[in-house]
Amino acid sequence: MKICVGMLSFRKKVLLSDLILLILFIALLFPFVGKSVGNIMRKSLEDRAQTLIATLQNPQDLPGMLAILEEHKRLVFHQIALIAPEERMIYVTHGNEIAVEALAADYELEHPEFLGALQRGFGYGDGYSEFYQEKFSYIAMQFTAQEHVYVLRVGFPSNEVRTLAVDF
Repeated sequence: MKICVGMLSFRKKVLLSDLILLILFIALLFPFVGKSVGNIMRKSLEDRAQTLIATLQNPQDLPGMLAILEEHKRLVFHQIALIAPEERMIYVTHGNEIAVEALAADYELEHPEFLGALQRGFGYGDGYSEFYQEKFSYIAMQFTAQEHVYVLRVGFPSNEVRTLAVDF
């Protein structure tokens, strides 16, 4: 059954053109949905980190900051690290004190999000978490508290961002 467009009525031509436009619109929309969800998640992580930083600037000393991080460690992010560039890693949410000391000694300060935070005050990057054995999206933000410069690095599993994009 061969359909010749010239033999269709005006209404059928309009319906056919609307159908073609709908298919084209949907096909062009899919790449933007995933990107939009990724940007929404990134902005959400950034906003949550800003809120946590505002809370961290209230205590008068480092133990007070660590108590706040301990209080918030599982409520907002899957992974939180507090880093002082001159002292290396101070706090990480996973592991015990021995693990934190080992991580602090071996922690590479070459992560793109950390370098971005040192240079521009903010950095974003994706990386593989050895502890969780999965890919994470990280945001690092530089801030000053008690006259010291710190970098707060927070992470969220990348597969959850992908799941949101697929479900969206």
